[in-house]
Amino acid sequence: MIENTLFSKPVGRETYLGNGVEVWIGHNQVFSMGTNPYAVVSISPWAFLKSDKVHKIMSEIYGTRIGERLDGSDLADFQVKITDLEVSYSNGQCEVTVGCNGIKGPANVEKLVCDGNIVTLQEYFEKILDTKLQYPNLPCVWVGSRDKNNLVPMEVNFFITSMMSYLKKKSLLWFVSYAALLQDNGIVTS
Repeated sequence: MIENTLFSKPVGRETYLGNGVEVWIGHNQVFSMGTNPYAVVSISPWAFLKSDKVHKIMSEIYGTRIGERLDGSDLADFQVKITDLEVSYSNGQCEVTVGCNGIKGPANVEKLVCDGNIVTLQEYFEKILDTKLQYPNLPCVWVGSRDKNNLVPMEVNFFITSMMSYLKKKSLLWFVSYAALLQDNGIVTS
């Protein structure tokens, strides 16, 4: 069996659904050889997090002011939503796109060793990378290898919307969670 899926943004239609989510159209083709060969082509709407800074998406999803921290179950829920998605950020020399492993403590608390000195992530970004953080109280995004503690302040990261998200478990969760919303907005009918 051969299966191929491609996602594209609808042209000429509003794609933003609210709560940091936008709709993409999935084009799926399946071809099976065998005693009874067959081909299936299907088109269906899928909902993905839109491309934007992580802290802005978090604010939209939970209805908070930009820069306001989440606590308790909302913070745990957001961690589940973003784990395994792709994020992009500048490391001072180039743009880097990596997987997201979850979230850790705030930039004004998380520490790292820089030139033999222990500094907070906020101090590192402001003094070494010359990037003033507006929201150092927000959690950091844990990126890259799970064997390392690579942390980037939430306000520096962008979510990447791509068809690679389809391969991640999150796409199915978003699809199920927003099926009714797609119908309510007239994007798909039953």
